[in-house]
Amino acid sequence: MDFLSEAIAKPQPKLQHSGHRQYSIALLGLGHRGYNTFFKCLQSPSFNVLAVCDTDTGKFLTFSQSHPNVPAYSSIESLLADHKPDFAIVCVPHQFHKNCVDILAHGGVPILKEKPVAESAEDFRKLVCAPIKIGVAMQKRFEPRYNQFKSLLYSVGEIASIQARIVLNVRDLASSWRASQGVGVTEDLGCHIVDILVWMLGKPESLMASRVVSVRSPPDCNGDDVSVMAMRWPSNAVGYLYISRIGPFDEESLVVTGTKGTLTLHGHRIFHSDLDGNQTFEVNNDHRKEATIQSMCHQFGDYATGRTKSYTNALTAFADTMATIEAPSVIICDGNTHPKDAEHAPPSPPPTTLRTFTLNTGAQLPAVGLGTRKPKAPGQVCRAVKAALETGYRHIDTAFSYRNEHEVGQAIKESAIPRSDIWITTKLDNKWHNRVEEAFAQSLNALGVDHVDLYLMHWPVSLNPEDPEKLLVDWNFINTWEEMQKIAKSGRAKAIGVSNFGISDLKTLLESPSCNITPAVNQIEMHPYWQTKKLLSFCQSKGIHCMAYSPLASQDSALYDEPLLSQIASTKGKTQQQILS
Repeated sequence: MDFLSEAIAKPQPKLQHSGHRQYSIALLGLGHRGYNTFFKCLQSPSFNVLAVCDTDTGKFLTFSQSHPNVPAYSSIESLLADHKPDFAIVCVPHQFHKNCVDILAHGGVPILKEKPVAESAEDFRKLVCAPIKIGVAMQKRFEPRYNQFKSLLYSVGEIASIQARIVLNVRDLASSWRASQGVGVTEDLGCHIVDILVWMLGKPESLMASRVVSVRSPPDCNGDDVSVMAMRWPSNAVGYLYISRIGPFDEESLVVTGTKGTLTLHGHRIFHSDLDGNQTFEVNNDHRKEATIQSMCHQFGDYATGRTKSYTNALTAFADTMATIEAPSVIICDGNTHPKDAEHAPPSPPPTTLRTFTLNTGAQLPAVGLGTRKPKAPGQVCRAVKAALETGYRHIDTAFSYRNEHEVGQAIKESAIPRSDIWITTKLDNKWHNRVEEAFAQSLNALGVDHVDLYLMHWPVSLNPEDPEKLLVDWNFINTWEEMQKIAKSGRAKAIGVSNFGISDLKTLLESPSCNITPAVNQIEMHPYWQTKKLLSFCQSKGIHCMAYSPLASQDSALYDEPLLSQIASTKGKTQQQILS
């Protein structure tokens, strides 16, 4: 079958929602985007707009005069006192998002919020821990053209390069909300196209950006008018992104080139060219914006009310997007700034220890960590941790059952490394499953910290502390997870996870009605002799990161005698352990 036949045969992404349930919604913010969203929802029989809210008296009164049958409020508290919506759509200016989320979360109302995903990585972590479901109104993930483009990426073979352009001509920029709020083109438009690239291709491993400010926007507005980004992915594919709000005309395009040709999206046209530049197929994908918005909102309603378990635009689905936007490796260079003087910069840890993985909370987990199990003598762990931190390690793993949390804490205290730069993982012991709060408090006290970055359930086994040979009666790891979720929501554990869980254990946990936080991590034994591919695949499908313990196998493992490993190590001038790392 040729590309044209395959393209036609492929089903188009559907904008239909599941079922015909009508959702009652509250709309917060009556600015341009809020009013536009209101009309799109009003046009659909799938929604009942219960009430709206805006603190701007002028907008409030104007709306009430035009729509007397829709109750309007000047405060969220007053709205919630009179109504219980299935969810709320938040369309307020960026700086008011947090206050709206806090009030709605307190009222138990799920939220579909406009961009930004979050103001910072720390804000993202807090949002993930909120006791409600949150979605982000990034509409492009619901546009049929981008869904079809993603489904056709296979036609280019192995991807080599990506070019993306998104351009607007904002003529009266100085008087627009963008200038008044200091919002630049990267934040306004760039976040959408960066999200699409991450959604389609995964998180880039490096990103560099340059920008130009004050071309049309006022001098006192810090927002950029033009921005360019260069990216590289782990597959060695490279990308270039151009964003502008001062172009001569509006433009939106995406070009992906690979070993089998090029796939281009230009406006609503998608076409493929072979290696000789000959067009092999074309698809025109027109869509109505109101249908996209209605589908996005209705699918969130299904997710918020429990009719579906997942949602394309769930907050946690933007962890990699948030990490890309917030990446500390981003370098912004413009006419008013210069790279920092390398001579006076503090020494950086080795590159291996700088690599991170993005968890479903948005947190950046250092890829290489030091385990502290089975020390041979008192004080050995303290010395090892101090040496590791000096070498560049930023992830230390311990556990209640190791009985060395106090040495880890001592080493961190005596090091010159700020606590905020160190990732601490510790674990709940099997004999403390029904005393989670007490065990966690003891771990914090031993470590000498007010929080840990990751708290794991060591094993899916709840032992009787009076008789460790027996299991607890009327208690299992589901009950334990319920208690761990409380700790996560308190902020004392930035993320929670499990350890030594198999697929059946994870299914039992995830299918439990009381499980409202998906484990961020499953720490399991992994090395070339124990690859657990099915478990890895299952965890990946659920957004659970697999952290390997014993990645070098045991100390006396025959792995180090493997001829192929020895040959590679010799060729590279490295030890077997370095190759495995």
